[in-house]
Amino acid sequence: MKKFTVGVILSLLALASAMDAGAQERAAWPAAPVVSPEKNGDQITFRIKAPNAERVTFNGSWMSFMENPEMTRNADGVWEYTVSGLEPDLYQYTFNVDGVTMADPNCLNHVRDGASYRTWIAVKGEDEPAPYEFESSTRHGKLEKVWYDASVYGKQRRLSVYLPYGYEESDGKYPVFYLQHGGGGDEEAWPTLGRICELMDYMIERGLCKPMVVVMPNCNPVVAASHEVTLPDRNPENMADPDFAEGISHVKSMYTDIIPFVESHYKVLTGKENRAIAGLSMGGIYTLNLTQMRPDLFDYIGVLSMGTTPEKKAVDQLTPVKDAGYKLYYVCCGESDIAWSNAERLLAGLNELDMDYVYYGDVPGHQWETWRKCVLDLAPRLFM
Repeated sequence: MKKFTVGVILSLLALASAMDAGAQERAAWPAAPVVSPEKNGDQITFRIKAPNAERVTFNGSWMSFMENPEMTRNADGVWEYTVSGLEPDLYQYTFNVDGVTMADPNCLNHVRDGASYRTWIAVKGEDEPAPYEFESSTRHGKLEKVWYDASVYGKQRRLSVYLPYGYEESDGKYPVFYLQHGGGGDEEAWPTLGRICELMDYMIERGLCKPMVVVMPNCNPVVAASHEVTLPDRNPENMADPDFAEGISHVKSMYTDIIPFVESHYKVLTGKENRAIAGLSMGGIYTLNLTQMRPDLFDYIGVLSMGTTPEKKAVDQLTPVKDAGYKLYYVCCGESDIAWSNAERLLAGLNELDMDYVYYGDVPGHQWETWRKCVLDLAPRLFM
């Protein structure tokens, strides 16, 4: 039997203690982080760790609302879903874990669309920066968030206003493009999800469209502004009233409050020849109602992912516009869009009245990828 000195025994005890402490420290380390999304060539893999979940599904903005493919669970309780071949663009996605929809907890690129939060991912091409990227231009305009008195609602409400590069230094005046969001959105929708500042900077710098002021009102009657800047408020309208769905209060506020405010606070041109109006989805309904009620206000009209709803008649909506005269009537809606049947009714009405119009249908469904493309196609046609 070997004999050990006291020094040797103490050294062995110290080594054992150090090894035990190291094991405890390693055991306390968190597991390797879940990487999501992960790009590998043209493939993108999305992951979420939910070891106790029974079912996890995925939805991307390039899919239909009802398309929710199952994700695959690995031995570590991480669920995965892989896609390939996405065209360069900005996309949104969510997970659904046992019936609960959520953004990707492993990615910081979260965006709000109304009351829902989603994660976005940029699929970049190999050429120059895309129009929606900040790097696509060197001269950038300015985005203002302003409050105005909305007499129709009896309170102040908020606008987002894009001012083109050189606006402050210019002695001239600019035409105005009034751009309305869809259901559930607010005055933050077009600047964030629509990337309107980047798109306008891109087009103006390249001479693709005229410099213009873009006004993006909060069309949502339930709140005065996006909920990042306001506290919860009572609903100022009766949601059972048919006028609520038609946005009549907002429509009235457009010509009673918003246009007068813009024309008294900004260096803009007046007259219908210097005003354009467009809206997506719900904003398209509001555009149809506004131009029917006040066809004297706008020479340029755009309806995006919307048209005549079943209870309406397109001829009734369009006749005042035809009688008042206009320079451009623009309809953008793809055949895969959930609003396509409404767009068909609107197009049929335009044809019945023999009205000149531009139709752009080379777009995907009811999603922001579509509406960014609509603006890129529509803005160069304005004020020409």
